[in-house]
Amino acid sequence: MSSHWHATAPTQSGHASVAPPLAAPDLWIAVYSTQLAKEYHWAIFATPRDAFPSASAQTLVHQLVLRNRTNSAGTTSRTWDTFHEVVTLGGTERFLGVVRLPHTTYPSYDQVVQEIQHWPVWPGYPQNRQPPASWSCSWWIVYNLCASAPRWGLRLNLSSQALHDHIFRLTVALQQRVEPACSQWPRGAGGMWFIDYDALDTAQNRHGG
Repeated sequence: MSSHWHATAPTQSGHASVAPPLAAPDLWIAVYSTQLAKEYHWAIFATPRDAFPSASAQTLVHQLVLRNRTNSAGTTSRTWDTFHEVVTLGGTERFLGVVRLPHTTYPSYDQVVQEIQHWPVWPGYPQNRQPPASWSCSWWIVYNLCASAPRWGLRLNLSSQALHDHIFRLTVALQQRVEPACSQWPRGAGGMWFIDYDALDTAQNRHGG
């Protein structure tokens, strides 16, 4: 998994202008294609409970991207950084669709958003000066999701297994796009893909995933 996508037209930074819901929100991963075959860019966002996201709606998304940073000596290097911006999900042709994660139970929308905005760029950051090998946008999301899961009442099916298992099962779903776990809405050209995390086990077991 790699981060080669950048938001093309963020409308503003910070929180969305709409009043946040009081109930525990739903969590989603927005998925984008990259210039590398079979690799995807991931961003995470929250919505009111049972509110299906729209590709044309402005949404506060959180993502890890590679960007250029120039030091005082004029040397430029590539480094990971987090961005929390209001964007239109379908504002780039690379947008593929969304993954609905299991329901949260405890926190409010504000609590979830505030915690995501304080997720470390990588484990031990900033004390640890370098990220783990093969660090990526997907690792950032899954690592921090698993760390936040107990506080959020988030039950990830593979929470007792290795982090790469979560990434693998979602990658398989994106590549195979097999129903019922993965469907297209609206049907036909231009529809975004919708993946239900809770349905992955059934679909992948049925098709040998």
